[in-house]
Amino acid sequence: MDATSPNRKSLFLNLVLFAAGSFQSSNVDHYRMPAYKGYFAGRNLGLSQVWTEYFFYMDDDMVITETTKMDLLVSFLDKTNFHLVGVGIQDRLSPTTYLALGNKTHRCIVQKPDPGYYSEVRGFPGIYANDAVLNIFLASTNEAKAVGFDPHPLLARIGHNEFFLSALGRLRVAACSFCAVHHVRGGPVPGNYSRYRKPDKRFKAKLEKLQPIYA
Repeated sequence: MDATSPNRKSLFLNLVLFAAGSFQSSNVDHYRMPAYKGYFAGRNLGLSQVWTEYFFYMDDDMVITETTKMDLLVSFLDKTNFHLVGVGIQDRLSPTTYLALGNKTHRCIVQKPDPGYYSEVRGFPGIYANDAVLNIFLASTNEAKAVGFDPHPLLARIGHNEFFLSALGRLRVAACSFCAVHHVRGGPVPGNYSRYRKPDKRFKAKLEKLQPIYA
């Protein structure tokens, strides 16, 4: 499939949207999730509706600009055996690599220190092989579906990392240093979001008193 085919064009024209209110527009599929179902339940629903070869994922406070260079990202996945390529947020790329530690009985995975990537991909200057990227990436639809997004409620706020940990050894991941989106900062922020994202001491104390879900 080349970049000018109808299916490839639809990669750029169709948008799967999740929002609290109602939103209707051309080339937009809007889905509303029940409250408190978590980050990954919504991702699974959105991904289940994708029929193109690739899909592009980003948060709702990010904007595609001329520096996103979607055609170059598509070309990279077409020409390599990589399944997913991430982009930066303005001047921040932040790729991640993981290191497995342990012995026969105890094992853990830790994030390796900078530079956060293994090496530059041969033949693609400025694109680096790694294990995880930010919340902005282009990926193979079928390969991402094979890994899936775990909708367990305990992962509702750390789900992004969980996906890439599940993808270790299954997805080949890269990060592109010369492609980026714009981050829209400011604007109204729901009160509960701020409480959980940046809890104060009183709210932390309340959380610590809660009974564990699992013994």
